[in-house]
Amino acid sequence: MRRFLIATTLGAALLIPGAMTVQTLQADDHPKYRDIDRDDDHVWTEKEEKAYQKYLKEHRKAHKKFDKLNSKEQKEYWEWRHKHPDDGDHNH
Repeated sequence: MRRFLIATTLGAALLIPGAMTVQTLQADDHPKYRDIDRDDDHVWTEKEEKAYQKYLKEHRKAHKKFDKLNSKEQKEYWEWRHKHPDDGDHNH
């Protein structure tokens, strides 16, 4: 029993930092994602969804809901997104 508790605690300790890389917050009716590396927030609007679709197409990735991506995949998207802002949009 003691080994199980140690293994469970250790497993949780290893998973928590990865889960905290991008946090999902709620902003009105749109999810809000925290980009820890850039210390900024992104509200997931239709405009963001279009940018995400463009990213998937450029990288030849199958569609997967953004909130289902692991932290590494989300980080890769935000890195791409900051390099591909919308016209006149310097917040991404």
